[in-house]
Amino acid sequence: DNFEGITMPSGEQIHDLEDEGYKYLGILESSSIMHTEMKELVSREYNRRVKKVLKSQLHGRHCIQAINTWAVPIIRYGAGILNWTKGELKTIDTKTRKMLRIHGAHHPQGDVDRLYVNRREGGRGLQSIEEVVRREENALSTFIQESRDKEILLLKDHLLKDKIINGTVIDKEKDKTDREDLHKEQW
Repeated sequence: DNFEGITMPSGEQIHDLEDEGYKYLGILESSSIMHTEMKELVSREYNRRVKKVLKSQLHGRHCIQAINTWAVPIIRYGAGILNWTKGELKTIDTKTRKMLRIHGAHHPQGDVDRLYVNRREGGRGLQSIEEVVRREENALSTFIQESRDKEILLLKDHLLKDKIINGTVIDKEKDKTDREDLHKEQW
């Protein structure tokens, strides 16, 4: 089991990738996806970007818009691939709100639900990480369910059996509207 790697004719040593892994399309892998390491990297990069936006001293709408367009896609990209738990996503949302408070972008006693309500409805318009990941997972599931591509059809049974996708078709607009209505009611 102790594979030392390969020694090249030049004397250079090529080591086994099992411990460190490699990135394929931005996702850290070895013989399988390295979920724990990837989630740590993604959440660290997300937090770094949120802090950078908050330190830029953008105000109000522009600050939230910058977070939504520059930091949130870091997490969105791996959604449906990385196995995020609800608790991990809630922790990221909580940490985001804490950073907003520390940098004066959200009052300590400000309404949490108002942060996630659309600006046109009187909210702040921040995208909840928990909802972003859930929407992406639903979109992936819907895409696979409705796909007529023969390669995806071959994978579909495996994905359903291993519970990689949930097998339901979700109306994206209705789902988004329902979530926004829930935040408005709680606000």
